[in-house]
Amino acid sequence: MPAGGRTGGKAGKAAPQLQDAERDNRMLFRLFRTSNLMTRRNTVWLARLGITAEQCSVLSTLSRPQSAGGMTVNALCEYLMVSRQGLNGVLQRLDRLGLTRRATEARDRRIKRVELTPRGHTCVARIMPLMSAFSATALRGFSDAELQQFMRLTDRLRRNLMQPPGAGSAPPRRAAGTATTRAGGALRTAEAADWAADD
Repeated sequence: MPAGGRTGGKAGKAAPQLQDAERDNRMLFRLFRTSNLMTRRNTVWLARLGITAEQCSVLSTLSRPQSAGGMTVNALCEYLMVSRQGLNGVLQRLDRLGLTRRATEARDRRIKRVELTPRGHTCVARIMPLMSAFSATALRGFSDAELQQFMRLTDRLRRNLMQPPGAGSAPPRRAAGTATTRAGGALRTAEAADWAADD
């Protein structure tokens, strides 16, 4: 077989991999942008209450029936999937606003739980109608079937991202110079600036 034929075969195999990598990176970068936009718009909706989207997420989490006894900072970090360093600043602000407080656990006084204050419960009651309106605006035009499918797909994506690096099947071989991980590629790929206008 001529040398040119062999080269063409390798190039033919590499092309679909590059196309897959570009598609994956574009999709995840679009999710990244949408998440940022959702946080920004959510904060605009909440501005009339003087709280941010991050603060709202903590208040909403603590208002769940499962959180009636409060939650440790570690449990909050795991549930919200944020770093302890980032959450500490949010909690300090909520404490200063009188919306949350730290309570010592009776069985182990070394453990402190974050819980809503009466003022915090009142704030959550004011937040809920705003959040319902925000959700209705963001999800306008989606059918029930589409929303159910979207929830299943995002749950699957979250499970994949929670796996340790290298877990599961090996990722497809990528050409030199492309992203080595899908999530990292979504944020670091040089073409990201071009995709920002791809709406």
